[in-house]
Amino acid sequence: MFKTLRTFFTPPAYEDPELNRQAHFITRILYVIFGIAGLAILVAPFGITRPERVLPTAVILLIAGVVVRQWLHRGRIHAAGRLLSAVAWVILTFAHVHNGGIHSRSLVMYILAVMIASLTLRFWERVAYIAISTGTMGLFIWLENTGRYAFPQGSSDPTGTVFAIALTMIGADALIQIALQDLQHTISRLQENERRLTESNQDLQASRALLEARSQALEERTRVLQQRSRQLQIIAELGHAVTELNDLDAILERAVELISRRFAFYHVGIFLTDSNGEYAILRAANSQGGKRMLARSHRLKIGEQGIVGYAAARRQARVALDVGEDATHFKNPDLPHTRSEMALPLVTGKALVGVLDIQSTQENAFTQEDVDTLQILADQLAVAIRNALLFAENQRALENAQRAYAESTRQAWAQFLHSRRQEGYLCDELDMVSPVGEAWPPEMQTALQAGESILVDASTLAAPVQVRGQTIGVLRLRKSPDAPPWNADERSLVDALAEQLGLAVDSARLYTTTQRRAERERLTAEIVNRIRASNDPHAILQTAVQELRQALGASAAQVLIQPEQ
Repeated sequence: MFKTLRTFFTPPAYEDPELNRQAHFITRILYVIFGIAGLAILVAPFGITRPERVLPTAVILLIAGVVVRQWLHRGRIHAAGRLLSAVAWVILTFAHVHNGGIHSRSLVMYILAVMIASLTLRFWERVAYIAISTGTMGLFIWLENTGRYAFPQGSSDPTGTVFAIALTMIGADALIQIALQDLQHTISRLQENERRLTESNQDLQASRALLEARSQALEERTRVLQQRSRQLQIIAELGHAVTELNDLDAILERAVELISRRFAFYHVGIFLTDSNGEYAILRAANSQGGKRMLARSHRLKIGEQGIVGYAAARRQARVALDVGEDATHFKNPDLPHTRSEMALPLVTGKALVGVLDIQSTQENAFTQEDVDTLQILADQLAVAIRNALLFAENQRALENAQRAYAESTRQAWAQFLHSRRQEGYLCDELDMVSPVGEAWPPEMQTALQAGESILVDASTLAAPVQVRGQTIGVLRLRKSPDAPPWNADERSLVDALAEQLGLAVDSARLYTTTQRRAERERLTAEIVNRIRASNDPHAILQTAVQELRQALGASAAQVLIQPEQ
């Protein structure tokens, strides 16, 4: 039974908090109404009130309460509140009409109706309810004063009056408690919401602080990545710039200029090791102090002087974030504003070629990321320097080989020409080819000595015939007087033909020389074979003088063997 009553008086639950509050209000008011109706039914037999009026009123309240409860569980909350307020107003108005009108002792119960309306109706509905109640009392006064209606006189029994006041007080107190409980619940809920809001704000502040920290870390990481990207771009630019150059001095000047300009360093210097590996010699610098050091051939002892000497000896980067506190730092009067210094070894394979020296006017100017990035640049620079050194060495070897080959060619041609008379040919206008004498025309002598083509006049052109830089002859061409003068294209064509002529003549010389060498070797082999055909010393000597005289065309050949002493 108690479970059934608990279920009956349990308010429905809604997702909307306002609907839940209204449902709880109306359910608690139903507690009061059912309590008052039950109390009225209990006291009716004792004659405190008029049973013929109280009992029907109590039954009406109970029926109205059941209907209101059903509407609550069907979601008709506002309709249930209106019904409850209307029933209370109708019952109280009916009681006033039959108990003396404005003089009714139950008039005070209007307060209960107004309180019920205040707890269950909306704002404008409450205003209308109060207006109707006030108008009803005004109507009672008007009817009584004008004599238009004579209200029945109520009972003068003080017990009934006390009972009515007691019911009013009980009902008012119950309704006030309901309102207070709702207010306390609202305050508790607000406090809980405030606590949750405070916790949420604290969480938000913590999240905001974490987000700001992460944002700062992200910004710092982005800055570092952008700086590293810029540095890598500079490294790529430097690598592209130095790979286009083969001259060592040009590479060094380009490197210090590019590094100082793109990184905005106070001083950038490049040291190269000497041939003995004892000193690091400054070969390029961007600053004014560095140029003064270059003028006096500044050098540092490897392993003994400065950060540069340390980096060269250890073959690892050396950084001084505060040169005033670093005992290794070499205090250079030419660079008085240096506050930080970094030296990076220039190493290719196992060979140390030098040191890249970078100095800044700021303390703590270099990070580990800067060291790692600039070491990549130093490695590329080391490869470029090594390639330039190898290129210079190869160039020197090539020049020596070319000079040796040219000298060999000159000697070979000298020997070739010495064994032959001067050769030359002339082709005239009739296309007749005839040999020429040993006399050289002046213009051909000039071209021979100058080693380049000469335009004697508008119709005569002399071009040297060269083989590997050695002039072996001159080609002279002459146009007819009425022909146009030599133009640039024709002169270029003559130079090309003279060059090809030299190659062809040299090839013929080589062929002739090879043939002669082969003939000599063949003849030598035949003579040797004939000499070796006999084992008699006298026969060998006789055969030797005979074969040599015949082979060399000598008039006589003689051989003597010295007797034993």
